[in-house]
Formats: sequence, structure tokens, C-alpha cells
Amino acid sequence: GSYFLEISGIQYVSEGGPAIYKIHLYSYLSIFIFLLHVLQTGFKKIAVNLKFFYKPWLLLLLSIVYLIVYGLFKFGTSGMAYVVDTLLVPVMLFPIMFIFNQKQYRNIARFLFILLAINSFAAIFEYISGFQIFSFEYEEHWIYFRSTAFLSHPLNNALIVSFLAIFLFKYRFINPVMLFLLTSLALFCFGARTATFIFICLSLFELVTIYVVQYRRKRGFGFNEFLLLKIVIMGSVFVLFYAIFYLNFGQRIFENLSMDNSARSRFDVFNVFQYLSFDEYLFGARPEFFDNIIFYIDNFVVENFVIGWFLFYGIVGSSLLILTFYKFMFSIFSVSQRPERVAILAFLITSISNNSLAITHFSKKIIST
Repeated sequence: GSYFLEISGIQYVSEGGPAIYKIHLYSYLSIFIFLLHVLQTGFKKIAVNLKFFYKPWLLLLLSIVYLIVYGLFKFGTSGMAYVVDTLLVPVMLFPIMFIFNQKQYRNIARFLFILLAINSFAAIFEYISGFQIFSFEYEEHWIYFRSTAFLSHPLNNALIVSFLAIFLFKYRFINPVMLFLLTSLALFCFGARTATFIFICLSLFELVTIYVVQYRRKRGFGFNEFLLLKIVIMGSVFVLFYAIFYLNFGQRIFENLSMDNSARSRFDVFNVFQYLSFDEYLFGARPEFFDNIIFYIDNFVVENFVIGWFLFYGIVGSSLLILTFYKFMFSIFSVSQRPERVAILAFLITSISNNSLAITHFSKKIIST
């Protein structure tokens, strides 16, 4: 994580340091692997391997490269590191996944589960002990203690952990109920209210589906009963969370997880539009705007990655990125099975609730302001 790099003396998050330090070490390794793969196979072979995914993948890749060039021209090197780490590298690694067989996929899934379990247990340990393994210098901006584990900021943790856990439900070497409980506890420790709500709702939907399908295979279970069971459980979860987080029933139990300005900041972010000129609407806000963002929305960051993209690139650039991004995600969604679709939904919905896809790291934006 970024905190580990800082502790190691690499100024990945903090102000100053060479521009080369602002791109994560894994990004350099990933880019090297991608270029090596292209040299060995060529784009024609990649197109054959990707098949249906090739066109949306290539459009997204070209869009990101274009925005990196545009960002370098407008913001300089300091403003584009997040695009490489957060957007470019995952897209580059996508073709690599097609060279593996099913056995290798299962081994990768086992490895991801181990990493997920380690990160979740670390979060629980931190919350119980009140000690962060990798200390966050700016934790005074939080009213209550929040775990950071190995993935740095709690919102980054919540996005990755919730998506990955749902994705791993389908593998039989993992008990999905135990994974659900472990991940839920970790999300509570991160203090990510929206991510926790989305994860529990979608996870219960998927878990009920898994076990009912197994029951139907053995004894039979009608479609109407199956649908009714889902509606009852999902409705119960919604009522439960509404009572806990928005009424007073769970105030004592969950008071350490509440964030006073969290919900309000999701709406205040729309105030930024009144401060933009016509040119900024089209091509993105000026660099000085981001240096003074707290004066416009009373917050250090824009808590919505779509609006974050809009502020960086304007209508022209953000429209290009959003269209190609969602076209690519839809291409995956359209050919995926139910577990993958639920995981994708969890990722997309959760990502809109925070800025994890708009900046490399939360604290970097705090420092710049």
C-alpha cells in the first residue's frame, strides 16, 4: 500500500520527491509485463484471444492514453499518476488473464482469498487494538478510529474487499458464509457505511441464490418460493440498515462508525458546478481550482469519481472516458455468469459513492490543499 511506501522512504503520497515516485511500483512491473506480452504475441494475437472484448478494451485503453497525454499537458506529471495506477494498469493487465487455464484461475483465486483474509484480519486487529499497522498521518480528519490495513485509505479497502469477496463466493474451496462474515466485519472496521450496505445486500442476494440452487437440485424448490425468499431477505436487510444508520435504534452500537459529514458531502459535491466557467465545463477545471477545493465544497476531496473525472477533463474528456469505461464493463457483464455480474454491480455502485477511481490516494489530495 501507499503508506508502506511512505514508511520505506518513497514519497508516493507526500508532497515533493521525484515524479517517478508518484507511480506505484506495481504499475512499473505491470507495464513491463504488458509490453513483454505485446512483443511476444502482437496485437493481432491479443485480438484473437480477447474476441468479443477486444474492441471495447482497445477503445478504453486509447481513451486513457489520450487523457494521460492531455493531463500531462494541463496538470504536469504530478496530476497524472493516479490515471496510471488506477485506470491504465488494470486495463493493460486484462489481456494477460486470457493466457491462463481453469486450474491457474483457481490458483489465482486461492491467492486472492489469502490476501483478502489477511487484509480483513488486519483491519479487525487494528480496530480492536486501536493501532494502525501503517500509520496514517492525516487520521485527525476522521472523528472516529478507522482501520486502514494494507490497502491504505479505508474507502480503497472497502471498494476492493467488497468486490473481491462477492467474486470469490462461487469457488467451492471457500465457505461463502464465513467469507461473508469476515468481510462484513472488515467493512465495519473501515467505517465505510455505503460499501457495507451494498455489500451485505448483494452478498445476501448471492448467498441465498447459491444455497437455494443447491436445495433445488436435491429436493426441488419452486420459482415463486425462490423469488419470495429473495424479496423478504433483501427487504429485511434494507429495513435493518435504515434503522441502524438513519434512525436511533443502532446509535450506541454503531456510533463509532458514523461519519458526520460523509452523507452530506455526497450532495455538496454538486456545488462545484456553480464555480466553473464555460471553458472549464468543456475541458476541465484549472489546476488552481483543485488547490482550493475545500473552499468550494467544504471537503478535501470530491466524493464521487464521475464528478471527479468531469472536473479533471471536462465534458469532452470525461464523456469519452465514461462511455468507453462503461462499454468495457458492460461487455464483461453481458457474458458473465451470475456471481461475476453481482460482483461487477457491487464494484460499480460502491465506486460511485467515493473517489477511489478519481485520485491515487485520499491523503495526496489533502496534502495538495
